[in-house]
Amino acid sequence: KPPLGPTVQHEVAPCVLLVAVNHPLEAACRRAAAGAVQARLEVCDVASATTQAALHRPFALLVPSDILEFDPAEFRALAKTVNASLVRLPNEADSDRLVARLIEALSGASARRAR
Repeated sequence: KPPLGPTVQHEVAPCVLLVAVNHPLEAACRRAAAGAVQARLEVCDVASATTQAALHRPFALLVPSDILEFDPAEFRALAKTVNASLVRLPNEADSDRLVARLIEALSGASARRAR
C-alpha cells in the first residue's frame, strides 16, 4: 500500500438557509448574506428544511414570521441541532432597512458560530 499523505483540509463556504420558496424578501436576504460575511443563500421549502439544514449546515436559518409561528419549537430545535442562529423575517418590510438589519444579525450569527 502507498503511504497515506496528509489530510487535505476543506473549507465549508458560509451558508444561510431561507425557509421559504419564492419569498418576496429573497433578494434582500441574498444581498444581506453576501454583504454580511460573503455567505451564499440556499432556499428551501418547509418540508425539506430539516434535510437542507443537515446538508448545508447553515450558520443562520432565516424563517418568515408566518412560517415560524406554525411551529416555533421545531424551528428552534432545528437551529440548535445544526448550530445555527434562528432569524425571524418580518412578513413585509422595507428591503433596504431589512438588509441592514439582516447584515447585523448574520454578522452576529457568524461570529457566534466561529467561537
